[in-house]
Amino acid sequence: MKGINQLLIQAQNAYNEGNLEKVMEILQDERFDNNIQALFLKGEAFYKLQEWGEALNCFSVCLEKDPQNVQVKSYIEMIQNILGFHYKDFFNP
Repeated sequence: MKGINQLLIQAQNAYNEGNLEKVMEILQDERFDNNIQALFLKGEAFYKLQEWGEALNCFSVCLEKDPQNVQVKSYIEMIQNILGFHYKDFFNP
């Protein structure tokens, strides 16, 4: 069985190549449940897949573990803006 660091590197390489299915497959391992790097990478993959709720869950856990992480805060803010957006002209003809 491969080590956690080796799997993280594989997941990062898969993410860089745009293979999000492979990223999710690798990060399903329960050893990554409390790993902030894995949670962040998983959040980024969910973000790219436009699965906002799952991405927000991953980034929220990251923020709990590292409240000063600016990158995580930025992702959370972007997702909240996406979820809170409504097209005003659509409702006002």
